[in-house]
Amino acid sequence: MRRAKISADEGARLAAVAEYGLSDPKADPRLQEIAGAAARRFEAPVALVTLVRQADQLFVARLGLEEGSTPRDVSFCSHALGSDDLLVVLDAKLDPRFTDNPLVVGPPYVRFYAGAPLRAPSGHIIGTLCVIDQRPRGGFSARDRQALRALGLRAAERMEELRLAHARAAGPARFRPAAAASSEAVACTDAQGRVTFWNEAAARLFDVAASEATGSQLVDFLPSLR
Repeated sequence: MRRAKISADEGARLAAVAEYGLSDPKADPRLQEIAGAAARRFEAPVALVTLVRQADQLFVARLGLEEGSTPRDVSFCSHALGSDDLLVVLDAKLDPRFTDNPLVVGPPYVRFYAGAPLRAPSGHIIGTLCVIDQRPRGGFSARDRQALRALGLRAAERMEELRLAHARAAGPARFRPAAAASSEAVACTDAQGRVTFWNEAAARLFDVAASEATGSQLVDFLPSLR
């Protein structure tokens, strides 16, 4: 079994993982819906949204597995951390990285794996959306790849919402830097509906600079709500 290489910036990647504030295997309902959609689309008995931590991979959504996590050193998802694209293993028994992996030779007897990397605003890959089967597959088409990437983007968007929610709960000192770095549009208002915070993604979405938006009524930028 070949263990995944650990990158030189692993410390920064783990810091990015910590920003999500996820530490137990309680599944997020919206991520669970995405995992279910992936399982149906690829007719896979197992679908997971994983967060790869220092010693394990935490399943923040799971379908078809009882375990809430598995050790990182045997996980398929850890091999996706250094990739910018999908990791597809058509038959794990024929892949030297996984042929003697405990998850292949024992439960859950993984033979097929396809995972889309989930990227944090920092650029680090924090985990994957993956589908797993106990049977090998003969191929994974361009349409399949496109569909898995699209579902992976949905999962990454939900993870970003969780990251911002964790920062918001920690207070302004944590929330503003997190929101400023977010790829999602974030705007905050006071009790009178005046904009107090407007990140770069919001500036691009509405084509309005933060300096212009701040102090204005948020509704002024949302004509359908006037």
